[in-house]
Amino acid sequence: MTGTLHTFGYQGLGGADDLRRLLEGTDIETIVDVRLSVWSGNRAFSLRTRDTVEGIGLRYVGMRALGNLAYKTGGIQIADIEAIEVVLEYLRTPANVALMCVCALPDHCHRLALCEEAVRRQPDLRVVHLTRPAAFLSADATDEQIEAFTDALLPMP
Repeated sequence: MTGTLHTFGYQGLGGADDLRRLLEGTDIETIVDVRLSVWSGNRAFSLRTRDTVEGIGLRYVGMRALGNLAYKTGGIQIADIEAIEVVLEYLRTPANVALMCVCALPDHCHRLALCEEAVRRQPDLRVVHLTRPAAFLSADATDEQIEAFTDALLPMP
């Protein structure tokens, strides 16, 4: 028996409450931070990432080895792809694990390459990419609600 491998990006999340809402119903036990650098413009996911994750009752594991060396150029070059074995060991316990990066969508994120390698090594592995649910504004939304809505859609500076 194997756990489920989830992925998500924290872009657009404000902190622990948003993270909790994103992960609701997933039974994730461990979040593996696969960023090469823990510095971020989002304070909740910069040097305080461990506090944010552990603050909602989950285990935090930082794995720079699974970071993308080519993130500045838009390419994908995993620092040490063999480190995916650590994630697979967590999954075999069995535990549900989430790979976390900044990218909101996995399409052009190195998380996708990590998942492909994990599935190559363990073909029966189930992978779920978590994204934020669609948001809608009511016709009578206030100016503040409209501003908050559009701010959430824009990428972080």
